[in-house]
Order: sequence, then structure tokens, then C-alpha cells
Amino acid sequence: MDTDEKAQPSLTIDGENVTLDDAIEFLASFEATVGCPICAAKKWNVSLTPGDEQYLFLATTGGKGSVKYGLAFFITECDSCGYTRLHSLAKLAEWKKKKKSTAPSHGGEL
Repeated sequence: MDTDEKAQPSLTIDGENVTLDDAIEFLASFEATVGCPICAAKKWNVSLTPGDEQYLFLATTGGKGSVKYGLAFFITECDSCGYTRLHSLAKLAEWKKKKKSTAPSHGGEL
């Protein structure tokens, strides 16, 4: 890694370490090519965190998917007009856990 490169942002959500690459892979796993509802552009920027171990958090009164009385999100933003979408970090962590549990084992067996 170059000294100019920053370490990839990561967060621990529901006991699972998630990264920006995980968020991009999660979105790509749906195989949707959805354009922006405002300008129809197809290029989206993804932001996992606004800073180290920080994330967008909206307070709630509880319910499924709540994290410490709120919901945590990562953001996608249209590269053209700035329209912003919120995606659940809990769903990202759930997807990563499931992906790891279904990955083939490469133990010492042939």
C-alpha cells in the first residue's frame, strides 16, 4: 500500500466488520441498474462513513433493525444531481454474515 493511500473505512455493525467494498458488493449483488429518479443518471457514489467509526444514524422508537434506538445507514449519491439514498447497515452486515456462512470451505480436504 502506498503511503498516500488511506485504509479503507470500516465499521462493526451487529458484530460484523463491514467495509466500503462490502457495501459496493452488496449493492451489486442485486444486479439492478437503477437510474436516478430525478435525472436518470446511472452513476452512483457510495459512502460508508463520514469519518472513522462514524455513520449516519436516525433515531427511532425501536423495531426490527434498530441499533441502539435508531437505524444506521450507508449512503449512495447520484454523481450527476446529488440525489441521495439511504441503505441499512444492519442489512449489509446480515448479508455479509450470510455470505460468509455459505462460502465453500477450503480446509485440508481434496
